[in-house]
Amino acid sequence: MIDPQTQKQPNARAGERQKAFSNASLTPDTTPSQDQIRARAYELYEGRGCESGQQEQDWLQAEREMRSAAQAGLGEEL
Repeated sequence: MIDPQTQKQPNARAGERQKAFSNASLTPDTTPSQDQIRARAYELYEGRGCESGQQEQDWLQAEREMRSAAQAGLGEEL
């Protein structure tokens, strides 16, 4: 499938994106960057078999997940 962001076939860089997301440290006092959200949204897209047409839903879900993770970290520290 073609990556809607680059209009190219996915390649080995997909693993790099996964690693970047996994290594992204969110602390309770930080908000996710657009790059972090974009990486997670792309993972969601890939998880659906690269089916297009749900970019906005993927972005919003990624944003919710990352904000929730940051808030969960805050709750653990209280």
